[in-house]
Amino acid sequence: MLPRTRPAPEVEVGDEAGLGLVEVLVAMLVFAIVAVSVAYSLTFTLSNTRDAKARQIALNLASQEIDEVRAVGNPFKVHSETTVVTQDGETYTIQRSVAWVTSTGSDLSCNVSGGSYRYKQVNVTVGWANKGPTGIPARSDTLLAPATRINAPSTGTILVSVKGADGLPEAGVTPSVSPSPGTGVTIEPTDVEGCSYILGAAPGSYTVSISRSGYLDVAQQASPSVVGVVAVGASTAFQFQYDQAASFPVRYASNALRLPTQTPAVPAVKIEYPAELTTTYTNSSGTWPFATTVTEASSATAPAGALGTGTAATALHPYATGYQAFAGTSTATCTVHDPSSWAPDTRVTPALIGSRSVFQSTTPGGTAATLAVPMGLVDVVRPTSTRTYLVAIRQPDQIIPGQPACTGSLTYSFGNILTTTATRVALPFGSWKLYAVTSTGTTYNATTVLTTGVTRRTPGTDPVASGTTQGLLALDPRGVAP
Repeated sequence: MLPRTRPAPEVEVGDEAGLGLVEVLVAMLVFAIVAVSVAYSLTFTLSNTRDAKARQIALNLASQEIDEVRAVGNPFKVHSETTVVTQDGETYTIQRSVAWVTSTGSDLSCNVSGGSYRYKQVNVTVGWANKGPTGIPARSDTLLAPATRINAPSTGTILVSVKGADGLPEAGVTPSVSPSPGTGVTIEPTDVEGCSYILGAAPGSYTVSISRSGYLDVAQQASPSVVGVVAVGASTAFQFQYDQAASFPVRYASNALRLPTQTPAVPAVKIEYPAELTTTYTNSSGTWPFATTVTEASSATAPAGALGTGTAATALHPYATGYQAFAGTSTATCTVHDPSSWAPDTRVTPALIGSRSVFQSTTPGGTAATLAVPMGLVDVVRPTSTRTYLVAIRQPDQIIPGQPACTGSLTYSFGNILTTTATRVALPFGSWKLYAVTSTGTTYNATTVLTTGVTRRTPGTDPVASGTTQGLLALDPRGVAP
């Protein structure tokens, strides 16, 4: 008999194999989704809780601001302002905005004319950095009514608005009103919003003026005035832009700095300037001429590096755009002194242009960088021992192509300056005749006009030797850098 065999034991494959890679990835994905959902819910809840707390604080701050405003009592003492406070680690910005409401229902500031004032509207908004999903600040509003009537039925209001060059209010400026607006009418200085309210003014025409030491308005006036009419039951605004004057220094004949370095070189010497010289300052807002007394350098090295140029400074309104400057005047009938008014000189390639000084600006009360003003330069030698006074008279002739037209007379006196050696003089650009005379005010004619002994140091044409244009010379700004 053969021995009996036992069958092999069965193996439980499923119990020993474990989890596959796919099952593990699916499990991780499910866990991640659940974890993100829980985290988002927690973050959202915390954010809403924090936002609700911050909003409650902001509403309380707005309510406190309204209470403080109401406690002031006098609406004329309540102004727009911004304050910053920190509570529970959050920074809040409280913005108070005020405006008068008139009889017509309009909101007005003191720089706008309108109806009679009734009450003041106050809006307070409180914002903070993390305002939540809405991004809406907290807000509270109120109305302030004066304790007594602002105007009688038969009067009006004069509103005076004073702002600086930067558009911000100028406080502490006391206006003057002519004629008197009425018995017992009070005139207060401008408040922190640059406003002065003159209540109960009798109807009529008024001139309102302001003045403060060292200040100028946009028209370079130290004591500007505005004329307006006040009607019954209405408010009339008188507006001023007024700020501390700034100093704008000028270096005249700045192109003389390059004479010693050009080819051929021209030595630097003292430069003489006419006593009647005018400097014109200009920007996009206007053009202003000023009589200028130039301080001449006494030698080629005084002041340091000046090389014989002249200097002066003028107090001007501190426009943010600053100013350019040029020597001479500019009128509707004569723009020849302005280098930028000359047409490009296409006789050469590339074409040459005339250039004013570079724009310079500064802050109110400050001093700007020096404006470099180029001028025509001429060396003159006296013709006789007695004709030592030099006079320059502007001419209307357009000698050079592209030269602007010019009408009207202009005479410059240099005084007793001519010698046997060359004297260098500076003139605005344009057409001139030079006269050597025995004294200022003598006859200027063909016998005293200079046709020789004149050497140009800048572009132009030399004096005409004879004829009806005898002595005529031109000084061209094109190609002359400031």
